[in-house]
Amino acid sequence: MPSPLGSHTNEHLGDVLPPSTQPLTSLLQDLWTYLRALDPVLRAPGTDTVGSSRGDRFQLQWWAAEDGQHFALQALDIQHGQQWEAFAIPASVGRTVAGVRSNWATAQAMPATDDIWTAVFMSRVGPLIGACRHPSFIEIVSTASNPAGINVLRDDHARLDQLKSDLEYWKGLAKAQEKSVRKEVALQRRQPSSPQIQAPAASEPTFETIWKLRDIDRWAAQNTDRIIVLPRAISATKNSTYDSPEVLYRSLELLANEYTQMRQGTIDMGTFKDRAREIGVELNRSVAPESASAYGDQYFVRWAGSRRLLDLHLTKGVSRDPRYCLRIYFFFDETSGQVVVGSMPDHLDTAGT
Repeated sequence: MPSPLGSHTNEHLGDVLPPSTQPLTSLLQDLWTYLRALDPVLRAPGTDTVGSSRGDRFQLQWWAAEDGQHFALQALDIQHGQQWEAFAIPASVGRTVAGVRSNWATAQAMPATDDIWTAVFMSRVGPLIGACRHPSFIEIVSTASNPAGINVLRDDHARLDQLKSDLEYWKGLAKAQEKSVRKEVALQRRQPSSPQIQAPAASEPTFETIWKLRDIDRWAAQNTDRIIVLPRAISATKNSTYDSPEVLYRSLELLANEYTQMRQGTIDMGTFKDRAREIGVELNRSVAPESASAYGDQYFVRWAGSRRLLDLHLTKGVSRDPRYCLRIYFFFDETSGQVVVGSMPDHLDTAGT
């Protein structure tokens, strides 16, 4: 929390340059040497630790990675009435980002971040990165404690890239939907008196004669008002060998209709289960949230700028043969009131694989 006496918000953030003359492993050591010169009572942290230390001047908390290169440190300067943070964490492949931030300081105190940056970081950090959101000490420690480890710096640049990706996805769906509508209109104009060749509505139960796995992108584009099928699921379905496309499409209709209605409270669970039983599928939890990260990104998708867990799935069959096993992994987005499908039709990894 900011001090009621005033605050300073100066920050520094930059890429750590390749360690040509000094190894990156000395960055934490240099920072510790700097701090111990000001407060000799402090004890140094070991690698792969989360801990704290209190001296005459500083009260510290830290996380230090096993590799000895990456760390996060939060310091309360008791004598000078200020708090600041410093970190060096992986941001993307081949990059480490280092930064210091003044969280708060009394009106009379000069922030220590300029001195720390000059003494410890400046010699090995390239041009400063433009304005972006620094990860906080708590965020870094929380992410580093995750079984999957810390793997990305979450800043405004990354969020902008995700928003651009989301925009391209919606543009693609809009184009596919427009193309499909044009094709159906042209077909109806050529044969206005032959209703048997008109394309049926997406909700008509004739999937076995209309929709093939290769048509999933067209189906998804026509049904974006009822259910969202993300590109990862579309791509996997197009390349799948699953031999019952009608079951897949009936299952998607189940999610778009009865399941969504059940979540919205317009039908009861019994009605949903009866319909699921007719199709031959079951609804189950996909993976325990605390175990999901053990499988990398398999059970996670990016949606609306956030990382979301595919916590549910529809299942049919127990065979590991992709021709006979159906798994549709999804979550329900409370904001839009829609199901979001992130992976199908193959089985994702579990503890038994």
